[in-house]
This record gives sequence, structure tokens and C-alpha cells, in this order.
Amino acid sequence: MTKHLLSVIAVCVVFVSGIGLIVFFFGVEKKATYTIRFADFHTMGSGEYDMAKRFKQRLEEKTNGEIEVKLFLSGQLGGTRETLESTRLGILQMTFAFPGVFSDYIPEYSAMGLPFLFDDYGHVERMMDSPALAGLGDRMANKTGLRVLGWIHSGFRFFFGNTEIRKLEDFAGLKFRSPEAEVFVETMKSLKIIPVPLPWIEVYTALKTGLTDGAETTADGFYANKLWDVSKYVIQTHHMNTIDGLVISERFYQSLPQHLQEAVAETTRELEPIIRKQFIDAEAGKMEEAKNNGIEFIDIDIEPLRVACTQVWDVFQEKYPGIKELIAEAERLRTTPLQEK
Repeated sequence: MTKHLLSVIAVCVVFVSGIGLIVFFFGVEKKATYTIRFADFHTMGSGEYDMAKRFKQRLEEKTNGEIEVKLFLSGQLGGTRETLESTRLGILQMTFAFPGVFSDYIPEYSAMGLPFLFDDYGHVERMMDSPALAGLGDRMANKTGLRVLGWIHSGFRFFFGNTEIRKLEDFAGLKFRSPEAEVFVETMKSLKIIPVPLPWIEVYTALKTGLTDGAETTADGFYANKLWDVSKYVIQTHHMNTIDGLVISERFYQSLPQHLQEAVAETTRELEPIIRKQFIDAEAGKMEEAKNNGIEFIDIDIEPLRVACTQVWDVFQEKYPGIKELIAEAERLRTTPLQEK
């Protein structure tokens, strides 16, 4: 064997040994077997944004990289309806959406948006985790190919604006921006408010120019848009509650091996209580910021408002008889019956 050949063999041995050491110390990057494209429109600081970030990190850790989660947040791929439809078609695999949108497919979901259905966040969470809501989720998965993995808070809603409102009669004749969804319009009409349908992005200007006397939103919506710059009062009606569901494509979910399905479900269950608590804690701080910016918070007797809004319940129960079961479940989960309030 020549010296040249020995030298070549020696170099090869060193090279192969070097690769072995690199693999030993650093490992070989494992290519993901499945990819989740996860899109949502909520911005940084929201519970949805934070949950998406945490979901990616925890699921990739839990599956040892078998699933890769690619995030498209802050509206990169559109609003709720666009991302939900893309998830239904399989273009995306995950998004967030709220019951009002789900009601386009399963009308019974509209019950979740009825005015004064819920007392507090504890009541809401009992409903979130109820068999009744899980049953609707199964129906939606079978009918639409969209599976709800879990629920997080989006917040109780309140009225705000530049008019001092201390009783039901003070709402009469005022013009308030309303989402175009039927339940919002009917709720405002029941309070003798004139609903003015406008895109949310026009609310700030509408208040500043006097096009509307006020609007309604959650603490997140009020804080994120600094609406204290164009408002004087927050009326603490808490007239509706909003929640968001974490949605996955049913076709994609069923394509996963059992252990990865379990990892997706477990990750959701782990994060739900964390994000829910985080949302509630953050809400108080956001309202304190509004107070620091000159907003006066008005406590109002909501019982006359609740009574006025019973006609909204009547309208929806007549239109969608199936929602009676969901309403009955919400009533059952109250700690104090309405008749005792």
C-alpha cells in the first residue's frame, strides 16, 4: 500500500469521524412530518396572539419537531371569515373564530351571543367546558370539517361614548356604531338605540366627528384603539360576552397519527387555563389605563336592560328553536338563578 493511499484513507477516517462527532454533539435536524399553517387577525397583546405563540412552541416541543407550526398573525392573511374559510378548505390548518361566525354553519351557536346570558367569567368558563358546547363542536366537525379544540376569553362588552348614560331611558334615540351581526342590531333596538352599521376601523373617526354618539366593545378593543381619546364615558353594561374558539381543519386533524392528535389536544388543554387567567388579569390593567386617561366609568342598573333584551331572546328562539337547549344549559350553570337577582 503506497504512502499516498494511506494518506487518503487517513483523511477519510478523520472526515467520517468528524461527521460522527458532529452528529453526536449537535444531532441532525429532523424534518417535520406535518406542518400547521396557523393564521389569525388579533394583534400583539391579545390572548389569541399569545396563545398562538405558546401553542407553536409547546406543540413543537411536545412532538419533538414532528409537527411544525408556521404562524401568520396580526391579520397577515385576513380577518376571521377569511381564515376560517381557508381552514375549512384546507389552505390553512388552524385559526381562531367566534360563535357568531360558527352560527353561519350551526345556528345554535348564536345563543352564545345573546345579551345578558352570562353573569361573570366563572359562568362563561363553565359553559365553555360544558358537554352542550362540546356537542355543537362535534356537529360542526361532521358538517363543516372544522373542529373546535378549545375556548378562550375575548371579553364582556360595554357601551362607551360622549353621552352620560345612567339608566335605560338615557339610551333612547342615541346613535351607536353596531357590528352588522343580527344579535347586535336587535340588542341595540331593544334598548331604543339607533344602530349605525360601520366597519370597526371607522369607529374612532365616527366618534371624533360626531357621526355616532358611541359604540360598544371589549376592554381589548377599547385599549388597543386608545378610544379614550374620543370618548368620555364607559357604561359598565357587560351586556354580551365574547369567546374565541381555537379551530383546526378536521381533515388535517384526522390525518395525524393518534399520538400527534393527542399532542394537539393536550397542548390546547394545557394552555386554556393559562390564557384565560392571563386575559382576566390583563383586562383590569387595561381598564385602569382608561381611567388614567380620563374615562369616567358609570355603574348602571342592568336589570331593566336585561328585561328589555328578553325580546332579543324571543326573536332568536323563534328563528332558531334549537338554541333553547343551549340557553337552558347556560341557565343551569348559573350560581344564582335570574329570578333571585
